[in-house]
Amino acid sequence: MDDPGQALAVRYQMGRDPADFERLVLHYRDRVYRVIYRLVGDADEAMDLTQEAMLRVHRSLDQWDHRAAFFTWLYRLAVNLAIDHHRRRSRDRAVPYGEDFPFADPRPGEVERYDEDEERDVLLLRVRRAILDLPEAQRAIVVLRHYEHLPLARIAEVRGVALGTVKSTLFAAFRSLRRALEAEGKEKV
Repeated sequence: MDDPGQALAVRYQMGRDPADFERLVLHYRDRVYRVIYRLVGDADEAMDLTQEAMLRVHRSLDQWDHRAAFFTWLYRLAVNLAIDHHRRRSRDRAVPYGEDFPFADPRPGEVERYDEDEERDVLLLRVRRAILDLPEAQRAIVVLRHYEHLPLARIAEVRGVALGTVKSTLFAAFRSLRRALEAEGKEKV
């Protein structure tokens, strides 16, 4: 996969032209936001964490080896930032699931609309809640695989784990999701 962001990152790393960094941010901002949002479940926090991720990229780009995929390095940084934030927040308070928990995945400047019936929206909300309740490692792999559509090998690179670990973690996550959704369904009957 040719990633135009790779060339932007190399160009910025070599010349430190602010315009190159701005283009780099514009190229990746929405993708990073979506990943972080799906990991923390709060649009405002996701926006703040996306900005923090971009600041960290700016401060630590010298640590990135341009022979490696920039995309992988950036996603690892963003996922770890979101997981750390979620851990801190979970220690401080329970994650609220109020009426304002969004059905659509908000993106800056874009609102997704569903034409399906209310039952589908309720199911999507239940799935998103169940994903947020997964342990951090499972949640990260589910998000990267099924929302970002990354191949398992790329997820292993992003997470810094073996391919077998990604596969077993994904299997465990789906087992946990199935149990959570079945249990919630039984409670409503």
